[in-house]
Amino acid sequence: MGSPRSPQLRHRGVSEEKPSPKGETTVLAADEEVKKERAKSLSVFGGLVSPKLRGAQLSFETALETLVEIANTRSSMLAAFERITKK
Repeated sequence: MGSPRSPQLRHRGVSEEKPSPKGETTVLAADEEVKKERAKSLSVFGGLVSPKLRGAQLSFETALETLVEIANTRSSMLAAFERITKK
């Protein structure tokens, strides 16, 4: 992990926004890429993938995103604590 002085935030994927064909809403390119990767990774199990396997994959991705948020918050808190203690 990095030092508390310079918190480095972790990110999953690239969040480039691109306009939808209608131009009303934006769709995240990262979401599309995640969907493609998810389908590709499950394809190794064949065409008929168990709903439980899909659910497990979604739970893992959600847990991973939560873990990244927790790590980012911890890093920010440590950096703020160090700034406060220096004053």
